[in-house]
Amino acid sequence: MEYRTIAAPVSASFVEKKSEFIAQLFPVRTQEDAVEAIENVRKQHRRARHNVYAYLLREGNASRYSDDGEPQGTAGMPILDVLQKNGLTDICCVVTRYFGGVLLGANGLVRAYSHSTALAIENAQVAHFGLGSLIHLLSGFHSDGLCPVRENRVPPAAGRYSPAGHDL
Repeated sequence: MEYRTIAAPVSASFVEKKSEFIAQLFPVRTQEDAVEAIENVRKQHRRARHNVYAYLLREGNASRYSDDGEPQGTAGMPILDVLQKNGLTDICCVVTRYFGGVLLGANGLVRAYSHSTALAIENAQVAHFGLGSLIHLLSGFHSDGLCPVRENRVPPAAGRYSPAGHDL
């Protein structure tokens, strides 16, 4: 089974009607990793009006989002939608909004949070991964006629591997 995520943390920002939106993407493997990333962004942007997030995990097929004080359905869910439409998983996105004094309305908020997430994804290096499995390869014959078995162990979910099978 293959999946897509990002290779490294990345960010992007833009200004909409005097409000600054800063999207940060993080590769995560567990809910604890995602919560840690969210808390780190909150500490980094203590003065921000909103730190909205969404994350998707392969582990337990989990997804979570929060509007963090924005009107319901205008922030976290649009972020989650962009992540899903890009086929990404094991990813956390936190969008920080510094309010500029101009109300954007529900549709404006949806567009702004979606756009900031899409900008960050454009800046990201998307990585394709496959889960490894135990492989037995038969190779060569000894003079005694026996065929040795060479065993390459790549345990499932023990690490991240490129399509070529290299450990990442």
